[in-house]
Amino acid sequence: MSINTNFNANPYYDDYDEDKKFLRMLFKPGYAVQARELTQLQSILQKQTERFGNHVFKNGSVVTGGQTFLQDATYLELDSTYAGSAVTANNFVGVAIVDSISTPTKRAEVIKVYDADSGTGDPKTLLVKQLYGSAFVPGDTILTYETSPTSANISTSGVGTGQIFSVNEGVYYYDGYFIKTAAQTIATSKYTNTTANARIGFEITESTIQSTSDTSLLDPAQDASNYQAPGSDRFKIDLVLSTRSLASTDTTQFIELSRVESGTLTRNARFPIYSVLEDTFARRTYDESGNYTIKPFIISLQTNTSNTANMDVILSPGKAYVYGFEFETIAPTTVTVAKPRTTRAVANKRLTADYGNFVYTTNHFGSLPINALTSVDLHCVPNASINLTSTASITNTKIGTARVKSMSFDSASNTSNSLTYDYKTTKV
Repeated sequence: MSINTNFNANPYYDDYDEDKKFLRMLFKPGYAVQARELTQLQSILQKQTERFGNHVFKNGSVVTGGQTFLQDATYLELDSTYAGSAVTANNFVGVAIVDSISTPTKRAEVIKVYDADSGTGDPKTLLVKQLYGSAFVPGDTILTYETSPTSANISTSGVGTGQIFSVNEGVYYYDGYFIKTAAQTIATSKYTNTTANARIGFEITESTIQSTSDTSLLDPAQDASNYQAPGSDRFKIDLVLSTRSLASTDTTQFIELSRVESGTLTRNARFPIYSVLEDTFARRTYDESGNYTIKPFIISLQTNTSNTANMDVILSPGKAYVYGFEFETIAPTTVTVAKPRTTRAVANKRLTADYGNFVYTTNHFGSLPINALTSVDLHCVPNASINLTSTASITNTKIGTARVKSMSFDSASNTSNSLTYDYKTTKV
């Protein structure tokens, strides 16, 4: 991403060269001030702002405001005429609509207006949010809620649910400039809320404004605009909310805010994206805490519905810090892989199993009945101290019974002497 407008051309001649390392314009009495010097003065200051901005923010980051929303909206398709006159869709921009001016029982706010599209065949369409009353239905007459209302009829099959994306007023950092943008709304899908697939963001529009198109640039001397003194032009950057396809990898003149896949939000830039400053935060976080998860990513498997030879590996939404950098997903991530088809025969391979809690044992006598899981007696004295002369004498030291599930070697003070072996013994 970068600014495309070239100011080093007629009539501005901004020949600022960063490599010359000029930091100030030093004007002198008795010497004429050149127009290019005034323009270059701004370039020097702009370069200082850009260097600071690049240290703090990554290109395209939100600075303040800019909250985003993905939500459903009701679409109303309008008949092209009303009472014999053509309906003007733009008359419904930014207004509330009702079913009656005197005694309204239905009211909705118009969020987005689309004129008829001869290319796609789409009719004039309003995207609205219901404020009160029952929903508008096909065949209803709508009126703008104002003194001189505009009216239109909803077409006989023209009501349903669409999807819109909105962004609040905010300031964004782009190529050294802090750019303010107004609140905007765009439809991700006018006529459905389940099939939208799009990258949503701002298209960068650069323009040079002259007094011929904006009379406020004229010299306001004597409390009146002087058409004989047009003054300087203005450079302007507009951020226009728009969409690009998911397959598009082009980031030229585009700030991506969010992604929608099959009507579900899968990516959303909610916070400022810091640059060198974030690198410092990440380094400190990793030094202190290492890598860790806040919300674990859970893996599940299922057969791919389109090809049973494949399976889908589904990673649940989660959040982690990887080398100090925040990583979060807000929707499941699906990776399709081929099911394993190859086999391999392995003989005499030692396998381990984790059975849970265990005790350390030593001085084993004979073999424990692991395979049969028959019970064994537990005594409170060493084996040599158990009195085996009678059943009554045996029970004097018996404290319980257990079944031994597994036994594995752990350590030994002398590997040549089995009497020093310690075992992890799992019992139930």
